[in-house]
Amino acid sequence: MWNEPLSGLAAAALAAGVVGLLTSFLVVRGQDLTRLMVTLGIGLMLFEVANKASSITGGVDGLSGVDMGKIFGVFSFGMDGRTAYVYCLVVLFIVFLFARTLVRSPFGLSLRGIREGERRMPAIGVSVPRKLIAIYTIDAAIAGIAGALLAQTTQFVGIDTLGFPRSAELMIMLVLGGTGYLYGSSGSGCS
Repeated sequence: MWNEPLSGLAAAALAAGVVGLLTSFLVVRGQDLTRLMVTLGIGLMLFEVANKASSITGGVDGLSGVDMGKIFGVFSFGMDGRTAYVYCLVVLFIVFLFARTLVRSPFGLSLRGIREGERRMPAIGVSVPRKLIAIYTIDAAIAGIAGALLAQTTQFVGIDTLGFPRSAELMIMLVLGGTGYLYGSSGSGCS
């Protein structure tokens, strides 16, 4: 069985990014509230797909006993949780640095322009749908990393992560942390 943690993170990011890319065409069409509702609807549909594919996902019981290998062949996940904590912290820091670099790049500035005035951006040559599809795909990949961290550190994968309560928790984090800020709205699978 494949249990190497770092390649698992990469695989989760890739799989979630592909799903994000495929579903982005549905999400990007709408505006604020419509985007939110379509995203929640996609999450609920994925929940039901995972529930029906119980031979793969374990259904409502989930997959327990996920055995994780050692990180770099040295650091094993123990009962004390120290390795898991440091692992999550390092991955969170790397993802945060990536997000911070992305926000400060010309791509990030164009996203800020879209947030401030979506209708004005085509006048300066920015393809708004393409930028939104790209950032939605990147966000999905980051969410995949968070999900992989949760699965790797708890050694359990439940379909409840696709359910509405998890989406509501993330929305509360976003509201409390503030939209548009990396420091406040950062949430990860390491809770």
